[in-house]
Amino acid sequence: MTKSDERSDWAEGIESFGPDAHLTSGDDAAAKGRATLEAALGGPAGVEKALRGRPTLASGQKARGYQSPKRSFRLTEQLDQQLVTFITVQKKPQSEVMRAALAEYFERHRV
Repeated sequence: MTKSDERSDWAEGIESFGPDAHLTSGDDAAAKGRATLEAALGGPAGVEKALRGRPTLASGQKARGYQSPKRSFRLTEQLDQQLVTFITVQKKPQSEVMRAALAEYFERHRV
């Protein structure tokens, strides 16, 4: 018996659902669960996007299972406020703006 089967057996055996409860399982339960997710996430594309997780910055074969390098650093309050204002007005992800800023900086300051 798989863990999934064990959880299903446990859930189906719960007495506290009440007399009007209707429990589903198998394909019917999967279809209803998928429909609920699609409604919450804006459709099939939203579900697929959520299942993929964060996009990788790699391409091709390297992309599968690859985690992009991460950096963490502190900002002055002034820089942070400028960043927040910029990403809010431009409607761009913070990481995209910071990558572009670093690329521009390195272009101007070649080593």
